[in-house]
Amino acid sequence: YAESDLLLYEGLADVASRVLKPSGLLLSYCGNMYIPQIHRILGEKLEYIWTYAIRHTRGNKTIENRKVFQSYKPIVCYQKAPINYYWTPFVDMTSSGKSKTYHEWEQPEMEAEYFLSHLAPKKGATMLDCMMGSGSFIVAGHRLGMNCYGVDVDTSAYATAMARVDKEEHKKSAA
Repeated sequence: YAESDLLLYEGLADVASRVLKPSGLLLSYCGNMYIPQIHRILGEKLEYIWTYAIRHTRGNKTIENRKVFQSYKPIVCYQKAPINYYWTPFVDMTSSGKSKTYHEWEQPEMEAEYFLSHLAPKKGATMLDCMMGSGSFIVAGHRLGMNCYGVDVDTSAYATAMARVDKEEHKKSAA
């Protein structure tokens, strides 16, 4: 979540504005330091809905230049017009522990499943994770019955994600 990563949000906004269906959602983790810039970038192409939060349950990250212990991670939510609040109300914060089994930037499946289960349409949902890392959102989406697509520039992370998806599919077929 460095300042140099802001370019990624420009690409994300471009992709989302092209591929999202009307009323489709974009969810993205982001760092607190650059939220105003991220809102400006995403807001040029999409409509702001909310900033959700993941409360850290295992320690806080020190943001030395702001003199703060960061105890949560934001997830910004934007929607392609027209705005349609098709989900039912839910709590905008969840808690989870660290999960770095598969990748240094891995996010816990529990977080992904929480937000997807509340925000994704119940039938026929499709998800694209354009920075899928080790695939936590893809695995959670498959578990919820979504059509999931993922890409990542890190070929090792991509291979890890595909192995996790295969493992999840094997569990489903064995059940």
